[in-house]
Amino acid sequence: MNTSSATTHPLADPSIEIEVVLKALEQAAQPVTAKQLRDRLTGPFKMPRERLCQLLEEQVSSDRIYRYAPRGRSKQPRYWSRSLEEFAREMMLNLLAQRPRTQSELLRKLKSKLSGFDEERQIGLLTRLLDENQVQTLPPFIGGRTTRYGTKPPDPRDYIEDAIARLSKKLKLSPEEILDVMRTLNHPQAKNLGAGQNDLSEKLLARMVQVKLAAAPGGLVPLNDLWRSLQNEGWDKSSFDRTVLGLAEKYRVSLQRHNFPYVLSEQERAELVADERGNYYVGIELR
Repeated sequence: MNTSSATTHPLADPSIEIEVVLKALEQAAQPVTAKQLRDRLTGPFKMPRERLCQLLEEQVSSDRIYRYAPRGRSKQPRYWSRSLEEFAREMMLNLLAQRPRTQSELLRKLKSKLSGFDEERQIGLLTRLLDENQVQTLPPFIGGRTTRYGTKPPDPRDYIEDAIARLSKKLKLSPEEILDVMRTLNHPQAKNLGAGQNDLSEKLLARMVQVKLAAAPGGLVPLNDLWRSLQNEGWDKSSFDRTVLGLAEKYRVSLQRHNFPYVLSEQERAELVADERGNYYVGIELR
């Protein structure tokens, strides 16, 4: 008697198959194709592709998982345990937590990541996040008209840095020359401009050694531990992230990246350091 592998898999009970597939989808950091999902399965649960596709479509029909549109050159649908709306919400909040963005910047970042979630729906989601007070409207930069959005109150440093960049371009002077002029102004705080970031960098490097003595010869320090230590001294997260990334750009430290940040909770990710490319870093060490 012939039995089609598309409907029967003799090595596993169907209910167990479903449980294994649902668990694998929950552990995936993003939507996956049937082939990608099958690669995650092992032993008797590495079922034939036809059977896996059938099972996935059954779970979509039962509203237990969600089907996503193909991405890139692939023509294969993708599947995940989370809805596209939920995925878009988390993606939008993550991007705005990294740094404030204008609406056009935000939509441009989301375009390649949210196939099937068009611009109109993205704008609607942004509006809902504003209504829920999860996103804030930030004032435009000095001399600008474009509203920006973020998950935190406006950081004065962002506005100062933008103003210096505009002056630098308008006067054809380097930012350092602008800072030198500002330090000559008859204002005690202006004299400390430029030196402040260097002070933060040196304080952070010194604290690395205090948090973990092994950091001096190059040992890895967890960034969440380092952040908690400096937070108790009044540091804000924006300054901490900027200082860490600045030290990495100057090759004074090395950063260890988290391979699957989306398996972490929002609170856990908030304690890490994120760059503009969407990378999350968990550790730092001296070079």
